[in-house]
Amino acid sequence: MRLKGRTTPSRVFTLLSEGGAVTAAHESFLAAYREGRWSDAEALLTSARQDGPAGLASLYAVYEQRIARLKAANPANWDGVYELEEK
Repeated sequence: MRLKGRTTPSRVFTLLSEGGAVTAAHESFLAAYREGRWSDAEALLTSARQDGPAGLASLYAVYEQRIARLKAANPANWDGVYELEEK
């Protein structure tokens, strides 16, 4: 994500168990999201949410909102980094 007022992105990490279906589903979702494939990202997010631990529900809800905004805006210069609009 890119913080408001900054030009370089900040990396944010999510703790997942090592390997397994949850990690693979999460990584597939993130790849589609970062590549701007919104429909694929939505489908993969649904799958990751169903198979993932309950602790990731709030994170996936944030991604769901971001995808809806990005899908509506369809930014031509999407670089895979979500820009925060507020501090």
